[in-house]
Amino acid sequence: MEIIGIGLSGGADSAMAAWLLKQSGHQLRGFTMRLHPGADTAKAERVAEKLSIPLEILHLEDFFEDKIISAFVNSYAEGYTPSPCVLCNRIFKFGIMLEAILEAGCTRMATGHYARLETAEDKRIRLLRGADKAKDQSYFLAQLSQEQLSKACFPLGELRKEDVFKQAIDLHLISQQESESQDLCF
Repeated sequence: MEIIGIGLSGGADSAMAAWLLKQSGHQLRGFTMRLHPGADTAKAERVAEKLSIPLEILHLEDFFEDKIISAFVNSYAEGYTPSPCVLCNRIFKFGIMLEAILEAGCTRMATGHYARLETAEDKRIRLLRGADKAKDQSYFLAQLSQEQLSKACFPLGELRKEDVFKQAIDLHLISQQESESQDLCF
């Protein structure tokens, strides 16, 4: 049976992506990244426990500081407007975390991104905008390679963020007080 690695932040999107995959019969294994010293992984742990998914915590604090935060600060100081989320998705989520997921025996990686994938006639994988145009996140995934896209799965790509958030609350995967995540996590 295929095992899918799910990137879990503990927010509504990753929680619902996991729930949808589990409801459709997939076996899951959760992964979360600790990107800051003392960062709280309790939300991800809570979601994993509620869904009976084993969870692995990847400790990437020093590497994140070096590759993302420092690069962001330096670019900004030079007058550029950096997009650290694009870099983070390529290097961390679909780099280090995907590698850990594959090494753990999973065949694919799912996330709570609002994006879609399509295989073209020439077998290349095309990254498409999410159906919810207001919450589309394909831009943040635009630098992923064909190899990375071939291992990706976006269960929320056809859904509306508003509906996902409401259902996550209704299923008690998140609390009603939780707010929508923002682009920068630091």
